[in-house]
Amino acid sequence: MLSFEDSAESIPILNEFMAELARRGYREDVNLKIVRRNAALDGRNFDRMALDLVEQRPDLIVTTAGTASVQAAKRATSTIPIVMLSSVEPVRDGLVSSLARPGGNLTGNSLNGIELLVKRLQLIADIVRPKRIGYLGIQRSAFMRHFDEYMAAIASAAQAHGAELQTFIPNSLDELPAVFADMKRREVQALLIDNPAVFYMNASRIARMVVGERIPAIAEGRAWATSGVLITYGIDYLDLARKAVAYVDRIAKGAKPQDLPVEQATRFELVINMKTANALGVEIPQRILLLANEVLR
Repeated sequence: MLSFEDSAESIPILNEFMAELARRGYREDVNLKIVRRNAALDGRNFDRMALDLVEQRPDLIVTTAGTASVQAAKRATSTIPIVMLSSVEPVRDGLVSSLARPGGNLTGNSLNGIELLVKRLQLIADIVRPKRIGYLGIQRSAFMRHFDEYMAAIASAAQAHGAELQTFIPNSLDELPAVFADMKRREVQALLIDNPAVFYMNASRIARMVVGERIPAIAEGRAWATSGVLITYGIDYLDLARKAVAYVDRIAKGAKPQDLPVEQATRFELVINMKTANALGVEIPQRILLLANEVLR
């Protein structure tokens, strides 16, 4: 298993993964051995960790830290089966030939990153009606093949809502305090938080800055909402954890990764933090409240 280190945000996903293994009859240290390597929240460690895993000669590798971990595993081996818990645009990134026929040694779950980012921007713009929307990403994301397409799509969506998109892309998490100070100077009225794995694994830390600056923000994953962010919309990652185990099970029983179609995420969740809404003086439209999977009060 190739991942970031366990955090409060990642533990529910990993717990669900282990629970689903147990439901399918796999129990660690009974009939299953798991060798874990984590990148200590630094994606630059993935290549070294992936090579270390390959040296252990596992039957398969599971990647649980997004696209960066998948890419590292793919670079490390072209023969050991790889199951990705999630990856954004694996066809665009050249990780698989197609979703229906992945080819090679890789399969698992796929996300449509552009559609999700645009949907989140539309939601926060619809609620806040800002003149200036901030986008918070991280420098490593800017090297994705399709990053320019992402930015063009969300800039167009912002313009359609009468807003200007302002981008904030720090090189590391250490730069975030300065970034939020810059947001304040530039009078950002709403914030779209992208979802690189390193952000999700640090959701509580980043959310504290968002709350401290009193910025209405939207991100992906319930952990952001419970940490104080106004609204979250995105993939149900517990569902992806269960689906990843289904791939593991099929490969353990003899299936080949190249014969197992990559599945796109089909379950999504919308969570609204009404305490934050009230503190910010933001009124959530009733039609959006009715769509919510969960409203935190």
